[in-house]
Parts: sequence; structure tokens; C-alpha cells
Amino acid sequence: MKISNRRRQIKNRSKKLLAAVAGAAVMSSAMLPGLPVTKVFASNDISQSPVTKDWSDARKLDPIRTVKENASTYGFNPLHDKFTLLDQSATKATVEVKTSGQTFKVNLIKSRGNSWQITAIRGIGNSKYPATYTPASFFTHRPITGPVVITPTTPQTLYQTNDFREWTWYNTSFPRDMTFGALIQDPRLRGSNLVPDDILNQMKNVDFRHQIVVYAHLGTVESTGYGIGIEKITQLGNDLTVTVRTKSPRLTENVTTTKGYDYIAMERSLFDTQRPIRVTFINQNNTMLNNYNIMLNE
Repeated sequence: MKISNRRRQIKNRSKKLLAAVAGAAVMSSAMLPGLPVTKVFASNDISQSPVTKDWSDARKLDPIRTVKENASTYGFNPLHDKFTLLDQSATKATVEVKTSGQTFKVNLIKSRGNSWQITAIRGIGNSKYPATYTPASFFTHRPITGPVVITPTTPQTLYQTNDFREWTWYNTSFPRDMTFGALIQDPRLRGSNLVPDDILNQMKNVDFRHQIVVYAHLGTVESTGYGIGIEKITQLGNDLTVTVRTKSPRLTENVTTTKGYDYIAMERSLFDTQRPIRVTFINQNNTMLNNYNIMLNE
């Protein structure tokens, strides 16, 4: 009988100890800084969180939000660019994006999950930019199979020359057909009519298997006294900044033969081939002239 009573006492003590430990565990969770008891228990059921539910519904119903959430993938800036809903039906929508002097129309469709999916990005052509049509799959990120590219914190200079340091543009405007571009494959193979002939004639010197090309073309000017040259190229991650310098003649100086174009070839290995490359052209006054997004792996 004494042995039986002793076992009951031990068993009761064990129950009290377990209850105390369980109570301490609940109290320690509830006492985490900034986390009230009600939030601790509510977090066990995410479906009951009003914040999560509202965000999900907003994403499904708002094409602009979908474009902004994916802005960096397509070269847009969600904080500074202007996003406008042009039209929306039950299954389709179009969002206009204005960025750096260019206008794009982003096409979206509603998927089975009732959320919006981007299908294409159309660049609206004008006097400075050609019209473009780019499927959204062009920008799809692929798993990285090669070396990981480390993005530096400060721009690196890839190319620089002082040959054009004395150049000045005295005219009040640039030629209307002045163009800038970035090439990832030989344009002669595609029969492109957007690349100037002066640049096309130089493509035999480029190995597009290992190189990409940026170019600047002055356009229609006199055969003497004018010039355009690439003065500097800097790289920050997958962002390239190409500084272009131009000149026009003055009556008091000896004129030389016009330099109507310039181009620079760079190694593809300098870039993360899984991400878009953003190429921005600026002049000697740091004024933006044009910009492009290109994808090496397509």
C-alpha cells in the first residue's frame, strides 16, 4: 500500500511539473519584444490575418501594382517612373510607363489564379526612339549556371580616351537622325535597317560570340568640321554608362574631316548574362541622350 501511494505522489508531481513547463513556454513566447499575445496566437493561422488578405486581393485586382512589383525586371523605376492604367477589361489590361523620355505600354492578362500576368512590353516610337515589341519572357531570369558576378559599389572604368577633350558642340541642336545603340548580335544577319551603314560596315571586325558593341552615330552633317566620339564607358554591375562627346565647327578654326561615328566592342564575360544590361548614353554635360535594356541570353 505504501508503494502504491508513493507512485501516486510521484505521478502527481510529474503532472504539475509538465504543466509548469508548458505555462512557462507560452509566457516566454508572449513576452517577445513587440509581439503581443494575441498576435502570437493569430500568427498560427495566416488566413485570418486581415493584412495578408488585403494585400493579396489588391495584387489580383490592380495591374499597376503588378507592373510596379516587377519594375526592376524590365528596367523601370517603381519610385520615379510614371505608371498609368490606360484600359482594363475582365481579362486584359494595359499600363503606360513613362521613363527617361521614353514611353512604354505594358500588356497584361488575367491568369487562372485571378492575378495579373505581364505578357509584353511595347516601346512607343518617336523622333528619338524606334518602336519596339518585347515579349515578357525576354526578361525571364534563368538559374545561374556560371560564376556569380559580384556587383561593385563604385563604377569601374572600362574605357577612356582624351582624344576628344577639346571638342565642343556650338550648334543649337543635334541632327535629327543622330542615333545610339547597343548590339548583342551581328545586325547584318537580321537585315536590320535601323543600324547606320557606317556601323554595319565595321561589324566584320567584331566577334559577337564573345563581344557586344555600343555605338554612336552623328547623323547627317557636313563632311568637314563635325565629330562624335565615345569618350568613356563605366560599369556598375550590369549598368553601363557611355559618355559621348561631339563637336561642330567655328568660323575661326581650321576644319578637319568629319568623324561621323564611333563604336567600342566589349567582352561579354564582363556581365551577368542572366540579367538585363542597361546601357545609358550621356553627353559631356551629363545629359542623357538615350538608354536601352538588352539581354545577352535569349
